[in-house]
Amino acid sequence: MTRLFVIILFLLTTKNISAQSPYSLSKQYTIEDGLPSNECYAVIQDSLGYIWVATDRGLSRFDGYGFKNYGIADGLKELSCLQMQMDSYGNIWLRTYSN
Repeated sequence: MTRLFVIILFLLTTKNISAQSPYSLSKQYTIEDGLPSNECYAVIQDSLGYIWVATDRGLSRFDGYGFKNYGIADGLKELSCLQMQMDSYGNIWLRTYSN
Protein backbone atom coordinates (compact mmCIF):
# COMPACT_ATOMS: atom_id res chain seq x y z
CA MET A 1 0.00 0.00 0.00
CA THR A 2 2.79 2.42 0.86
CA ARG A 3 4.59 1.61 -2.38
CA LEU A 4 1.43 2.32 -4.40
CA PHE A 5 0.96 5.63 -2.57
CA VAL A 6 4.55 6.66 -3.36
CA ILE A 7 4.13 5.79 -7.04
CA ILE A 8 0.85 7.74 -7.30
CA LEU A 9 2.35 10.70 -5.45
CA PHE A 10 5.38 10.66 -7.77
CA LEU A 11 3.19 10.59 -10.89
CA LEU A 12 1.00 13.42 -9.63
CA THR A 13 3.92 15.69 -8.73
CA THR A 14 5.91 15.13 -11.93
CA LYS A 15 2.99 15.45 -14.32
CA ASN A 16 3.52 19.17 -15.01
CA ILE A 17 7.31 19.23 -15.04
CA SER A 18 8.81 19.98 -18.43
CA ALA A 19 12.19 21.07 -19.72
CA GLN A 20 10.74 23.98 -21.67
CA SER A 21 8.22 26.57 -20.77
CA PRO A 22 4.85 26.10 -22.48
CA TYR A 23 4.86 29.85 -23.21
CA SER A 24 6.90 31.42 -25.95
CA LEU A 25 7.64 35.07 -26.39
CA SER A 26 7.53 36.57 -29.82
CA LYS A 27 7.57 40.07 -31.19
CA GLN A 28 6.60 41.17 -34.64
CA TYR A 29 8.85 43.87 -36.08
CA THR A 30 7.61 46.24 -38.76
CA ILE A 31 8.69 49.40 -40.53
CA GLU A 32 7.65 51.31 -37.39
CA ASP A 33 10.46 49.47 -35.57
CA GLY A 34 13.06 50.33 -38.20
CA LEU A 35 12.79 47.64 -40.88
CA PRO A 36 12.96 49.08 -44.40
CA SER A 37 9.95 46.98 -45.44
CA ASN A 38 7.32 44.67 -43.98
CA GLU A 39 8.04 42.21 -46.79
CA CYS A 40 10.81 39.91 -45.54
CA TYR A 41 12.17 36.98 -47.54
CA ALA A 42 14.88 35.45 -45.34
CA VAL A 43 16.26 35.66 -41.81
CA ILE A 44 19.54 34.28 -40.45
CA GLN A 45 21.65 34.72 -37.33
CA ASP A 46 25.42 35.14 -37.55
CA SER A 47 28.07 33.89 -35.13
CA LEU A 48 28.05 37.21 -33.23
CA GLY A 49 24.32 36.94 -32.56
CA TYR A 50 23.15 39.55 -35.06
CA ILE A 51 19.91 38.80 -36.89
CA TRP A 52 20.03 39.60 -40.62
CA VAL A 53 16.77 40.21 -42.49
CA ALA A 54 16.49 40.23 -46.30
CA THR A 55 13.66 42.46 -47.51
CA ASP A 56 12.42 43.88 -50.78
CA ARG A 57 13.87 47.27 -49.73
CA GLY A 58 17.34 46.19 -48.61
CA LEU A 59 19.19 44.26 -45.94
CA SER A 60 18.80 44.85 -42.20
CA ARG A 61 20.88 43.85 -39.20
CA PHE A 62 19.17 43.59 -35.83
CA ASP A 63 21.29 43.74 -32.67
CA GLY A 64 18.52 43.06 -30.17
CA TYR A 65 17.74 46.76 -29.75
CA GLY A 66 17.36 48.24 -33.21
CA PHE A 67 17.90 47.83 -36.93
CA LYS A 68 20.77 49.02 -39.13
CA ASN A 69 19.66 49.08 -42.75
CA TYR A 70 21.88 48.59 -45.80
CA GLY A 71 21.02 49.73 -49.31
CA ILE A 72 22.53 50.92 -52.58
CA ALA A 73 24.67 53.56 -50.84
CA ASP A 74 26.17 50.79 -48.68
CA GLY A 75 27.24 48.62 -51.60
CA LEU A 76 24.17 46.60 -52.54
CA LYS A 77 23.72 46.38 -56.31
CA GLU A 78 19.94 46.43 -55.89
CA LEU A 79 17.50 46.56 -53.00
CA SER A 80 15.40 43.41 -53.43
CA CYS A 81 17.14 40.72 -51.37
CA LEU A 82 15.35 37.43 -52.06
CA GLN A 83 17.54 34.83 -50.35
CA MET A 84 20.40 34.72 -47.87
CA GLN A 85 22.93 32.08 -47.02
CA MET A 86 25.95 31.98 -44.74
CA ASP A 87 29.06 30.12 -45.90
CA SER A 88 31.49 28.18 -43.71
CA TYR A 89 33.60 31.33 -43.20
CA GLY A 90 30.69 33.35 -41.81
CA ASN A 91 30.18 35.41 -44.98
CA ILE A 92 26.59 36.24 -45.83
CA TRP A 93 25.62 35.82 -49.49
CA LEU A 94 22.54 37.51 -50.93
CA ARG A 95 20.49 36.60 -53.95
CA THR A 96 18.67 39.43 -55.70
CA TYR A 97 16.52 39.62 -58.83
CA SER A 98 19.63 40.06 -60.95
CA ASN A 99 21.54 37.40 -58.96
